Amino acid sequence: MDVLFFVGLALLVGFLGGKVSHRVKFPAVVGYLIGGLILGPSFLNILNLNLLNNLGVFNDMALALVAFVIG
Repeated sequence: MDVLFFVGLALLVGFLGGKVSHRVKFPAVVGYLIGGLILGPSFLNILNLNLLNNLGVFNDMALALVAFVIG
């Protein structure tokens, strides 16, 4: 599939996870992490290891965002 589709899917799941976690009084980072676990190779395998290796720049940016939000 198209890499842009998977990036958009990850952003959408992260956004929705952040909204849901905020609604249940958790920080948005918890929703981002749960969304990543659901999409990743350990649960649904939508974002498999080959795709994640190709998206190295996006992985680094996502880790930087999570680290920045956590403080």
